Amino acid sequence: MKYMVPAAMAAAAALVAAGCSDDDTTSMPTDAPPGEGVETMTFAVDDASFTIAVIEDTEGPPLPAAAEPHRIAFGEEEIFALDIPGVGAPIVLMHGLPDHTYLYDRLFPELEGRRVIAFDHVGWGRSTKPSPDDYDYRFVQQRAELEAVLDYFDVDRLTLVVHDLSGPPGIDFARAEPERVDHLVLLNTFYGRAEGALIPPKGVELHSDPRLDAAERAVQLDPAAIESYFRFQMDEFIVSAPDEGPFIDGLWSRWRGSRPAFIAMTNRLIAQVVGLTATENQALGELTVPVDIVFGVDDPYLNVDVAQHFADNIPGSALHLIDNAGHFVQVDAPATIAPIVRGEEGVLAEN
Repeated sequence: MKYMVPAAMAAAAALVAAGCSDDDTTSMPTDAPPGEGVETMTFAVDDASFTIAVIEDTEGPPLPAAAEPHRIAFGEEEIFALDIPGVGAPIVLMHGLPDHTYLYDRLFPELEGRRVIAFDHVGWGRSTKPSPDDYDYRFVQQRAELEAVLDYFDVDRLTLVVHDLSGPPGIDFARAEPERVDHLVLLNTFYGRAEGALIPPKGVELHSDPRLDAAERAVQLDPAAIESYFRFQMDEFIVSAPDEGPFIDGLWSRWRGSRPAFIAMTNRLIAQVVGLTATENQALGELTVPVDIVFGVDDPYLNVDVAQHFADNIPGSALHLIDNAGHFVQVDAPATIAPIVRGEEGVLAEN
């Protein structure tokens, strides 16, 4: 399924696809007015102010079978978590952006028999979604959210699975507390720039590149453009999974209200990644836990060169490149990656 970007998005899409110079956005007004009848909200991210169209979440898909829902207090906020009963140290699943626990719905059945915990970061999915005026959306906060979930469930040992934006907080947790992490699984994720191999997805580039500021602001005032661009990016992320359209519907249902968190994280992304890049190879070399690197080969962004960079720098790690799978490798190939996540293949099986 291929989604068309509406006419309102044509200029922004062209800029993102082709690159731009500092002058390319001058024809797009930074403070373009919203359409008639569109409700807006305004918030600040560091020194920048954003006004965006409000699009409310819908109920979305049902929870996975056997999943027990929990709401975990985290300061003024609440973290939504799922606990699926099973044996052994729990498999804890972290999501990236622009998604939530639903990203793993096709993997859950493949992990049957093991205890599985998944949670929505603050700002995403079914967790509370505070304004960036009231919450500091950064990697350090996401690591603190992970720790709060583990404390709530009294988890001493775990398999930690990270994807996309959860790579930095998950990797840093494994570095800091290796005695708790039996197994770390990296699914199409990143830490720093991987010596230049990391390429931002179009949807992230639109929000992280300062040269596209005017385009970003224009898109965020147009509900039709927001939805079309979201669906366009999700379609790029999914390569071979059946029923792609309904699955994207499920992701979209709970992402609408996540846009303030998305804008805050992406507008801070370059600075955070640059900070990690300065010591990236050293940090990866400090990982002492068993690590499986599992990447869909058809992801042009968090790509096979990023995966190879992990393999070259993480001692004793195992690299698994999954054919006919893209950025959402857990959606395209859940049955293929499940034995690795369960520890039946990869570094744990070898040891």
